[in-house]
Order: sequence, then C-alpha cells, then structure tokens
Amino acid sequence: MGYRSDVALVFSKVGWEKLTELLDGQHTAFSVEECESVIDLLNCADDHSIDSSSGDNLLVWYSIKSSATNADLLFDRACNLIDDEQWYRLDLGEDGATEYGGSYCDNPFDICVSHNLNTSEGDISLSGKKCSIKPPVKYIELTVMEVSPWPLSATPPVDNYTCSCGNSKLNDVNDKSCWKCGAPVK
Repeated sequence: MGYRSDVALVFSKVGWEKLTELLDGQHTAFSVEECESVIDLLNCADDHSIDSSSGDNLLVWYSIKSSATNADLLFDRACNLIDDEQWYRLDLGEDGATEYGGSYCDNPFDICVSHNLNTSEGDISLSGKKCSIKPPVKYIELTVMEVSPWPLSATPPVDNYTCSCGNSKLNDVNDKSCWKCGAPVK
C-alpha cells in the first residue's frame, strides 16, 4: 500500500531546463535507468501545464505513492541538484499533512492547499467557491430560560432573618430553624 500524496511541483523555466539537462542520460548523477524512471514519472503526471508568459512548468500527481523509487529520484535527488529558487513542491498527504520543498513560491501557478467538507446532503467548500447545501427541513424555535443562581430544587434564601450564629439567610420561607446551627426561627 504505502503512503499516498497529492503533489504539485513547479519549475521555473531555468529549473525545467536544468531538470531536462540532468535527465539527458549524460549527467553522472543518474544512471540511464534512473533517468528513464524519472522521465516516466514526469510523463505520468495527471496534469502538466506550462505558463505561456514565463515558460514555468507545473506538474500535478494525485494519489502518488511517495515511497516509490521514481518519486524519490525526482522529488529528492533531482530537485536537490537544482537551485532551490528554481522549483517549488507542495505535497498533501493522505492524512492531511503538508510538506514543502524548494523556495520558488512566487510562481504564476499560485498553488495552495484548500480543505473541503463533504456530506451526503451536499458539498461545502471552506474557500467559498462551491456550496450546494440544501435548506434545513425544519426550523426549531428556542426560548431562552431565565437562569437562577440557586439550585433548581431550592428557593432563594429569605433575607429577613439573622440567627445568633451569624446566618442571615434561610433556605425556605417556611423554615422553622436555622439551617446552619439549628436554632428556632422567631
């Protein structure tokens, strides 16, 4: 099985040229088989876009096994041979964890992570772009109850009695004795 991720990888025009130079089979950093493996991975990207004005490249893979050899070759070894300012990688793991690599963040593709909630009633997008929620079936009216500082079973103390023990409150209007010391109420 292995751990799966959605991966977006951006190369500047210079970074892409350096990558293709590394994979031409003449570079000593990779064997011919390794070059072919990385080229296969590049060709298997779910999306490959090129920005027409800058020549930057965006490659996206969905549910790629990040422990695969060809992914390791590209994401770790090849990218690390290219200047960090020429590439940027964003991984979104199956558990929601995100990993970043490279420092070419100011690219024309503006890749980012967005989280969505999906329900059987409709989809909710926290980014606000998609929302198809059904209206509620019924509305429930709530009435706010007055909250008493006293327990529900007791009535508020009566303030018209002070016992010789210093107790100035009674638990009930019908109390015959002080609750604190037991002296009779007069």
